[in-house]
Amino acid sequence: MSGIIGIFNQDNNDTNIEDLIFGMYALQHRGQDTMGIVLYDDDNIEKKYGPGTVADNISLDDVDKLRANVSIGHMKYEFLGEKATENMPYFYNGGSVAIDGVITNEDFSLQELVEKIQGSEEELTEYISGLKGAFAMVYADKDKLMAIRDSHSVKPISVGVKDKEFIVASETCAFDSVGAEKYKDLIGGEIFIVTKNKIQSIYSKQREHRLAIFEMLYIQRPDSYVEGVSVYKSRFNAGEILYDECKTDADIVIGSPESGSIAALGYAKKANIECLPGLVKNRYIKRTFIEKEDSTRRNSVKVKLNAVKEIIQGKDVILVDDSIVRGTTIRRVVETLKNAGAKKIHVRIASPEIRTSDSITIDIPDERKLIAYRRTLEEMREEIGCDSLYFLSLNGLRNACGNKGYYERYFWGESHE
Repeated sequence: MSGIIGIFNQDNNDTNIEDLIFGMYALQHRGQDTMGIVLYDDDNIEKKYGPGTVADNISLDDVDKLRANVSIGHMKYEFLGEKATENMPYFYNGGSVAIDGVITNEDFSLQELVEKIQGSEEELTEYISGLKGAFAMVYADKDKLMAIRDSHSVKPISVGVKDKEFIVASETCAFDSVGAEKYKDLIGGEIFIVTKNKIQSIYSKQREHRLAIFEMLYIQRPDSYVEGVSVYKSRFNAGEILYDECKTDADIVIGSPESGSIAALGYAKKANIECLPGLVKNRYIKRTFIEKEDSTRRNSVKVKLNAVKEIIQGKDVILVDDSIVRGTTIRRVVETLKNAGAKKIHVRIASPEIRTSDSITIDIPDERKLIAYRRTLEEMREEIGCDSLYFLSLNGLRNACGNKGYYERYFWGESHE
């Protein structure tokens, strides 16, 4: 999983890199393991790479001093089993490319990708049509900025505009952070190109629309829009539908920070039950969902959340979260609520059970590590330690997100064909 961004100034002014860095900060939730930028200032090329976040590698002095006509940035989470990522965006023959997602062709190489991008449009469209997997990518050189979306539209990418500056990014929240307006969302197979004198799109093969539903459910910032659909509204809708599917009485509704908080608001509104901040999150702990090591994840969970006893004590609680993968976090949350004096805890999940591993759109581990693997609902409830448990139906989640057609194989399980 990555955050990618590219900027092209059609006025050909060498401006400082403030918009690039602000855009990267807006996308930082998409990748905190490694980052890199490549800057083009006429014939001068500057590259900066490093482990960790943007703030770990770019200083305020850098923002003031570094300049570029064209720039590209990449922030990445390393999936389980990946080697440590270095020097991303990838740089070759004067061009740079940053990819969000995974290309699964056995013979795929970044060098060949750059060569095709730098070749003819006919060769490029044919080449992109033959790529498998799920990806969005940004390419930059001193004369050009390009964005490409996979043929199934699995990974999103959008274009924003600010005066004569064009910005391509993984999420629309990056445009808001720099004062840009959305220009368009790329469709499946689209190749969007900006040069000094031209804005155009060419098209490779377009296939059945299968947007990664975890983008709506978990990955994107709630202030982003995906293909015109509000991420916030989708999560709120999911909470409302969750109540419709499983009406439950309780004293309060709380969301598991931060991913379950919006669905909790939707649930509480529909149930006419007060939604309160019963859990406090330590904001210095990154997402435990995508920690690679089990021991690191367990330790992160221990210091990630605490309960507000004044809110929880003596109450029947509905706890809403967006998903359960291994069950590590939700078990700890239920234990924390019990220790704070909750009478009953009803866990409501704003997505279906995750039954299948995935390494293309988000890092979901081997099935045997999933709490839903070959367990009944009652067995999962006992494992978690709550008083009742319910998962939103797949149709309910689809309806909440706008019914656009989704990549959702994580929910299918072994019996799906």
